[in-house]
Amino acid sequence: MRVIGRNYMLILRAKWLLTLHHELFHSVRLYFVNPNKVNRACLEALTDLPNIAKAGAGDLRMLGYTQPSELVGQCPFEMYDRLCALTATRHDPCVIDVFISVTRFMAGDDPQPWWRYTAERKRAVQDGRIAIAQSEQFNETTE
Repeated sequence: MRVIGRNYMLILRAKWLLTLHHELFHSVRLYFVNPNKVNRACLEALTDLPNIAKAGAGDLRMLGYTQPSELVGQCPFEMYDRLCALTATRHDPCVIDVFISVTRFMAGDDPQPWWRYTAERKRAVQDGRIAIAQSEQFNETTE
């Protein structure tokens, strides 16, 4: 009887771990779409863009974009400032990296993971070329 009870507990624990893994995997997918999975020929929805899933698409829709083609020629820093103003919150600056990745992709660059643009964003801010969301109206500060 003791062996059956132990095996049963191991099975329950394994099921719990698989469920947890499944939930974590799908929650990450809400925020990040692997750039290698993007097909430039099939860009119909915002979630077809690299690094854009449900949450990112929601941010883009809030900015007034409904199709990927509307991102051509947009400034990712201005997009970030507008998002912060619309939500009255200073978002994580990594959002700029995501916006850079999608605007560059729509300009014809190869899809890249958003973090490839972090150093570029930091240089632009540090050099004073770009001022991101420095207004006092924002209630959160990051980086």
